[in-house]
Amino acid sequence: MDEYSKFIEKAQNYAETLHDLYMRALKANPFEVLCTLLRVDAIEDMDWEFYEESRKAFEEGEGLANIQKNEKSLSRGELTLYCHKVEMAAPHEMLANILRTVVHKDYLVKPFGCLGRPTSGIAFSWVGPTTREKFDELKRQAKEAGELKLSECIDQFFDESLRSAISSADFEIEDEYLKWTENGNPKQKPRAIVDEAVFNCMAFYSAFLANHNHFKIMFREMPRFHKWPDYQVLEILSNEEVGLFGFNLHFPNGTKATFVHNEEGTTSQNIFHNPDGSIQFNPGFNDAHEELWKIDGEEVSNWQEFSNAS
Repeated sequence: MDEYSKFIEKAQNYAETLHDLYMRALKANPFEVLCTLLRVDAIEDMDWEFYEESRKAFEEGEGLANIQKNEKSLSRGELTLYCHKVEMAAPHEMLANILRTVVHKDYLVKPFGCLGRPTSGIAFSWVGPTTREKFDELKRQAKEAGELKLSECIDQFFDESLRSAISSADFEIEDEYLKWTENGNPKQKPRAIVDEAVFNCMAFYSAFLANHNHFKIMFREMPRFHKWPDYQVLEILSNEEVGLFGFNLHFPNGTKATFVHNEEGTTSQNIFHNPDGSIQFNPGFNDAHEELWKIDGEEVSNWQEFSNAS
């Protein structure tokens, strides 16, 4: 089997693991999955989108073509891409929230917040968890959720010593070994092990992106409007190109909460954080609420008019 076929096979294996995990979460709580796919936050008018930029760069083949097409050729560019992939915050957070959904826990804006620590001597300053701490937490969550395959996937591509060596940029590639210094001490790792970690990393993140896109498209096929308790109406926003891109939650007083996430950035209205990092909606004044189903302030008198409502 050539290297390209091996790559496709490996990516498909990872994709199956991720698909099964997301399907479990979807059965447990579809709205939590929706929030995870959109990466819902309570920030208004955020006009940057790091994950989308990284996604486009990866899909357009920066550093990926050599791994897919010919041999597992190791270069500084591929090692840099490896480091970039394993340190991306968005996939860590999405995996954490999907695992939380499987065990019936709420979506959190910052699911690794419990791992952070205050900066010594600096008021209101906070240090986030390391990449290793986040992957260790994901493996712990995977065990709790009974998703041991995901933990095995992580072990196949994440190597902390390799990540650290690349991040320091103090390494040398030789025929048989990757060599670097750590705290002034020389270290080395066989090229075969390094090549395999890089290869698996690219396959995993290729599968992750494909899975993410697949489930956004799945939401396009779901009913657009959904009746919620207390006369609230969830409206799923999707299009033909990308599938899911946002939602509205309509309240019976005529107001609504909105979240939209696309390549241009994010729009968030009437959404705020609870102290634990979960999200809450601001429905406005309770005395204006009526026992009526409303969409954009207009009463829905006949739900049969909405052929795709549930």
